[in-house]
Amino acid sequence: MSSAPRSLPFIAYLSPLVGVALGYGATELQREFAPVGLFPVLVGIATGLAIVACLRLSGHTSARAHGLAALAAGAVCVGSMHYVSYKAAQASAEVDFENFQRMTQVLPQADLKQPPQTFSSFRQFVDRRMLEGRPLAGRLVRGAWLGVWWGVDAALVLVAAAATALFLSVPPSPITSQETFVPQDPKVPQEPVA
Repeated sequence: MSSAPRSLPFIAYLSPLVGVALGYGATELQREFAPVGLFPVLVGIATGLAIVACLRLSGHTSARAHGLAALAAGAVCVGSMHYVSYKAAQASAEVDFENFQRMTQVLPQADLKQPPQTFSSFRQFVDRRMLEGRPLAGRLVRGAWLGVWWGVDAALVLVAAAATALFLSVPPSPITSQETFVPQDPKVPQEPVA
């Protein structure tokens, strides 16, 4: 079955679904295991594998379809990872704020510092993450450098996803009925096959 234009709607629905699922899973895994540089490559490889598996099961064999679907799924995966982190941080900040309010009601005389900050938008979350930074080799990477780091991570996911999908979309060369693989002893002279 070829990947004709009629298959584009299928791929258009599949890529975001795979991206969101892997983005959520990667965010959960990232809390426990996220080696710098390696983690985005592993996420990209998983994205490429998932796309190729889904497309092959549905009969799509075009290398172009595999590559484009992997790029789309990789982009959605990266976005999903940041969005899932945002929603988790937002929920945690709201719980912290509620606990702070309860504490001030129970202990009004306590010298409680400023209430925990909450954020109402994704942009506020990103700005705060850029201020707080991310540890790397005992230092904090902040501001524009953190943005560069996120960009490199995104590029690694996209390249690994597309490369995996393209590599796996090339079918192995079939052995024809006239060709057979016979281990040959280098000491024995070979006769040409007619």
